[in-house]
Amino acid sequence: MRKIILATLAFLFTFLMFGCEAPQVLNNSEYNVRYVDNQYVSMELIWQEDRNFVYRDRTTDVLYLVVGGYNGGGITPILNSDGTPKLYGH
Repeated sequence: MRKIILATLAFLFTFLMFGCEAPQVLNNSEYNVRYVDNQYVSMELIWQEDRNFVYRDRTTDVLYLVVGGYNGGGITPILNSDGTPKLYGH
């Protein structure tokens, strides 16, 4: 029993110390900007309300709507009325 308790405490300590990483935040005068950067995508958070986000692809300037829910979520590009992708600042 003692080994189980020690193993559980060791796991919790390890998870709390190394399992979570703080997001990168750049303070801007208008809003806080969070970045998603990895080898596949480079995105900038533009707008957030509850579990809904608008991200800007920093290489193409295309805007994406990201919707999160309790059982899943999704991502889609935001389109203009003619069907072309909406660009940031246009």
